[in-house]
Amino acid sequence: MTSGRRLALVAMCAAAATAGGWVWFASRFPSRVMVGTQAIGAWVPPHYQASVLPVFGAYVGALGIDLVSGNRTAWVGRAGLVGIVSTIAGLRLSGWIGLSGHAVCCAALAAESMVRWKRTESGLVVALAVIGLVVTGWYKLGVWGDRGWFFASVAVGVGLGLACSMWGRRQHDDEGEVAG
Repeated sequence: MTSGRRLALVAMCAAAATAGGWVWFASRFPSRVMVGTQAIGAWVPPHYQASVLPVFGAYVGALGIDLVSGNRTAWVGRAGLVGIVSTIAGLRLSGWIGLSGHAVCCAALAAESMVRWKRTESGLVVALAVIGLVVTGWYKLGVWGDRGWFFASVAVGVGLGLACSMWGRRQHDDEGEVAG
């Protein structure tokens, strides 16, 4: 697959995830804003909920392309990271943890993509992650006063992204040793 075609498919995945998420969140009753694990007297707007979906859609789309093409060294760390950030988001939605699912996801996907910069879609993923972090930061820091959990979430996300990037790289190195 050409890099232009790959980038276009990844961008379409980002757009589809965003559109689908926007419809989903706009059609549902909004959830309460959580600062840490405590609900405050505010409602989460649909555009905030959907702000993580462009980067997540792009990243999962690239993972899907790698899976279909059989490129195991590219998808091992990426699949692990998707599983981890999805688990954190689920725990956050259930109120079990105070970490921001949005901040963890955006920071993790950006960090992993910056380390693995040679991939065609890395620049797009990083740009979408930064936009998601700006929206998340605006609300967490400026509107809801959730400073501690926001910064902790970014730190956890960066750590996860770096760890999964090294995990994917180690899988690549281990396969090279077996093949060589």
